[in-house]
Amino acid sequence: VKQMAFQLRIIDAPNVTNPKSADAFLDQERGKPPAWTSKFAAFKEAITQSYPDLSEEDEDGDNDENVWEEGLSEQTSSGGVKSVALKEELTDEALVVAIARAAIQAGLQCYDDEGQVLYRADGKVVNTQGRATAL
Repeated sequence: VKQMAFQLRIIDAPNVTNPKSADAFLDQERGKPPAWTSKFAAFKEAITQSYPDLSEEDEDGDNDENVWEEGLSEQTSSGGVKSVALKEELTDEALVVAIARAAIQAGLQCYDDEGQVLYRADGKVVNTQGRATAL
């Protein structure tokens, strides 16, 4: 049984500052060929030290050591957007924060488009009300 995945978007968009502009950026980049940059490579390197990408071996998705529903390949990107699919049952705030921190460290931002929360490059977490809290 394929579990629902929890999706996060890792975006290379320094001018995005809130969920509204993040949504606009996702729309703009949709369907573009992947732009796999050194920033995305740095993000992958950083996050896989804590959360190794075992999706190649974890075909049944039953290995709890592997939080990734899909691997971190560049195929899951379009333009400056990289979609990251996590196993819903293993996703918690600690994991999301770790991913957001790795993205920010690499000069990227992390956007939860379902929850409409942007983890911004300045270390602030911004919701649709425009409220910003520290990560």
